Amino acid sequence: MIPLLLRRLLPLLCLAAPAALFAAGYEPDSNFASPGPGETQRRTVGLFTRLFNSPAKTNATEQLALARTLEAQGRTRQALNAYKAAFLFFQTSVEAPEALRAYARLLEKRGKYSQSFDEYQYLIDTYAGRFPYDSVIESQYALANQVRTERYGRWFFGIGFVTPQRAIPLYFQTASNAPNWKAAPEALMSAAAIYQQEGQFDDAIRAYADLQTRYPAAQEADEAAYQMVNCMMSIARRQRNNTQHTLNTRAALAQYLKDHPESPHAEEVKTDLADLDARQAQTLMDRAYVYERARKNSVAASLYRQMAAEFPHSPLAEKALQKAAALT
Repeated sequence: MIPLLLRRLLPLLCLAAPAALFAAGYEPDSNFASPGPGETQRRTVGLFTRLFNSPAKTNATEQLALARTLEAQGRTRQALNAYKAAFLFFQTSVEAPEALRAYARLLEKRGKYSQSFDEYQYLIDTYAGRFPYDSVIESQYALANQVRTERYGRWFFGIGFVTPQRAIPLYFQTASNAPNWKAAPEALMSAAAIYQQEGQFDDAIRAYADLQTRYPAAQEADEAAYQMVNCMMSIARRQRNNTQHTLNTRAALAQYLKDHPESPHAEEVKTDLADLDARQAQTLMDRAYVYERARKNSVAASLYRQMAAEFPHSPLAEKALQKAAALT
């Protein structure tokens, strides 16, 4: 009777046991949940790790030595598991940050760039001051560059596709981790360039402006200033009827020429400025003509005179003055 009852209850026990373990505070460790801004979620040993990846040694020193031996023998997968056990099961040990750094390095070696970046970030958030900081930041920046160019989703006909957008948060995170690092402006520049490349001009403008605000003396600041007005011009070309944006872009281009008179992009900016001037002049002429047709001669004459005053070099300026004189 009892064996029969156990057989009937066994499926329920199999389902309830993991739920009970998770309810007791265990969390899966395959992918920890992304923390909020400025927060770090501490990892706990998950159920599957306890079942299949428990440490082979009783202390962190021996476990780390085992992991190193496995790595030296070329047994990368086993070394990864050994390093992981070292920093998960002995989180407060002296060896934990070293094991975590080695784990991230091996993930990078195996082409797991995003996962490796996350492990380095967990190292920074959890074990500050217990590892060579500059080296880890350089590794993160290199990983961001790899993510920017790697082919993602190779399972799709074995080809994959490049998605540079995945690197944007990595660049921002790297610059945030080390704002005084020599390559921090370059990291922000890379993120902004991806926004621009993908046609997300508003985001690119904000990123370029942020770079100039934070690093006004950096070499990248001058290029960021040009690319910012370039993005504004791209929006102006798309939204030809957006008068306010046209005015804002025109002012930004003029300010750029004033601040960077020797810029190698000066002639291009002057061409864009002339294009906007011609567009704005035509807009004023069209408005004046509408009022002229409505027989509101005083308003039309005022707009014609305004057009000639603001754009005296326009081919339409003389015609505008003639119309203003005729209407008055």
